Amino acid sequence: STTTNEHEKHAIPYLVFEGELDLPRHKELHELSDEVIQKAVRKVLKVEGPMHIDQVSRRLAESVGVARIGKRIAKRFKEAIDQGSKEDRFKLHEQFLYPYPLRDPVIRDRSQLPNNLKNIDYVPTDEKRAAVIKIIQSSFSISRADAISESLNVLGFQRSTQKAASAMEDVINDLVIMEMVVE
Repeated sequence: STTTNEHEKHAIPYLVFEGELDLPRHKELHELSDEVIQKAVRKVLKVEGPMHIDQVSRRLAESVGVARIGKRIAKRFKEAIDQGSKEDRFKLHEQFLYPYPLRDPVIRDRSQLPNNLKNIDYVPTDEKRAAVIKIIQSSFSISRADAISESLNVLGFQRSTQKAASAMEDVINDLVIMEMVVE
């Protein structure tokens, strides 16, 4: 098995946005303009991007003390995000938002994050692929099970849940189909 030291060579720590978003506190979130929402989204993405649209929405809501995102807020954020993507303020792809300029996937270690932020569904597919490829390249030969376990470890998931293992299994299957990995 790979040591923590070796994993540090593969991944950088995941940084969580902790700054001010300057969202007006006198307005309801569902009343904010596209421009105000998009500006906040870009600020979050600059630190955390790429990231899942639900996580971006959560950062915006938390910044003004809103604990739960209701249907109106979710709908409003989605509209502003869709419009921002059309206007190339950021890229929306498969429920993930990417900051511009686009760059090669960076493998981020989530091991220091609180458990509520550790969800395999919040890891972009291209980052999962990069982790699998990095693990396979650094091994002379590796079983599928070890590739899954070590890829999850690099991403900061110390305990492999069935859901996480299944997600990585799907990534490996895709890599095999795309002929980026040979079994």
